[in-house]
Amino acid sequence: MADVIPQESQDFHRMANYGMRKLNFMPGLPPVANAEFIEDREKRPIKVLCLGMPRTGTMSLGLALATLGYKCYNHIEACAYPERDMKSWNEALDAKYFGGEGKKYGRNEFARILKGFDAVADGPAVPYFSEDLIEAFPEAKVILTERPVDDWIRSISTSVATAWGWWSWPFIVWAEPCAAEWYREAQRLEKVSHFSDSFTSEKKLIRTHYTDYYARIRKICPKERLLDFKLGVHGYKELCEFLGDKQPEGEYPRINESKTFLPIYSVWWWYCARRAAQKVLPGALVGGVALWTLWRRRQDLPSYLRSIKAFLLY
Repeated sequence: MADVIPQESQDFHRMANYGMRKLNFMPGLPPVANAEFIEDREKRPIKVLCLGMPRTGTMSLGLALATLGYKCYNHIEACAYPERDMKSWNEALDAKYFGGEGKKYGRNEFARILKGFDAVADGPAVPYFSEDLIEAFPEAKVILTERPVDDWIRSISTSVATAWGWWSWPFIVWAEPCAAEWYREAQRLEKVSHFSDSFTSEKKLIRTHYTDYYARIRKICPKERLLDFKLGVHGYKELCEFLGDKQPEGEYPRINESKTFLPIYSVWWWYCARRAAQKVLPGALVGGVALWTLWRRRQDLPSYLRSIKAFLLY
């Protein structure tokens, strides 16, 4: 029997799809997968690991894989299930990077999160668990997208690092638990990835993080499993030859991720802000009316206090 998809997750999917259609910056974008959680995991085994850093054409690659019939797990899917997915990713982050007491994640743990999908790209899975995913799914093929490091740092500074630093997040997280696990995850990922270093003059930490990551993946991944996918050079031909799929008609999708990232994150922000407002505003309205009434009747306040004191001492 399939798991019941929580109402808040259904709401997020509807809002995300509506926002993407309304913004109209990604024509042809497939709907958020909203995968059915099937009990038999082997019905959709993990076939493709897209292990390129975020902002290296992974969104275009995900759209291309969707065209080929794959269901790709990404950050939007993780945001849709904060109590299930984000909580699990935070548990995995704690165990791997922050000395948590939990078990280090392996095939069974990743398969539980990725249930219903056969490809994975972007955070929170990539790049933080790339080596673990290569080991956990030895039958999966690996696609590594890359771009010049200076271009990548510039893209990170105007997208991920900017969105994570929005001043309103702590207030929204305080009012809306739905965003708490995501915000906790973002703070942990920043400690590992050093994305905020993209705002500094030298950018030493983030540059080292990027170059060391690609060196590690190329070292541990068998060459027969790896496709170095070059942006602007490779397309459906190279991708389909590597995966053994039939090449579709039409051109390989080219999404300008710098222009699409912040609008996508805005959808997530509005979703969390709306839920926070629904919880906070009624109480704030009642409190505001009470304060306004007290201010209007402030001349009677001493007598009110004497009455309350007399009542308590009676």
